[in-house]
Amino acid sequence: MSFELFKKVKQVLLNQKDYSEKLRLKGIFECRTYDTNDNIIDEIHDDNIIVNTSFTIITDLFVDGVSLSKINTLKIGSGGIYNSNVKIALATETDLYTPLETKVTPDIYTSDEVLIDELNKTMTWTWTFAQDEGNGSGVRIYNEAGLFSANGVMFSKKNFTEVVKTPDKKMIVKWSIKMV
Repeated sequence: MSFELFKKVKQVLLNQKDYSEKLRLKGIFECRTYDTNDNIIDEIHDDNIIVNTSFTIITDLFVDGVSLSKINTLKIGSGGIYNSNVKIALATETDLYTPLETKVTPDIYTSDEVLIDELNKTMTWTWTFAQDEGNGSGVRIYNEAGLFSANGVMFSKKNFTEVVKTPDKKMIVKWSIKMV
């Protein structure tokens, strides 16, 4: 197949609607905070939304092989709650409301932070915020997170109840994408 034909196929794919159904992907978000003795303090484990821009990333990877489309970035922020209620994440969103921290996995194919489980068709990223990371000026409250490609395109999003990060807590975020 010629490169021009690949570009036409990509355009057809991008014109499709209801991306998550066509891709048949499921996202799973986990966030845990730990005390200094590694005891779990708080834990969130929930499905998350695969946003529409994820389809652009998938088609770039499969059709063009664009390395900047590799998913390797976590953003966490504080804009996921409004009037004490968790906002519903929408498939049309392209960024966090209020991003506060960003973590990047250098190379998804050689990093210990990424687990590829071919048998279960799952890819899991893990980011650790040590006690001295992600605290802002002493305390940070997080309630939204996003999974992004290297070129800044959002793949998946989760709004959640508040997680308080202080200098005496370690926080680990795991994000899995599973083909169903």
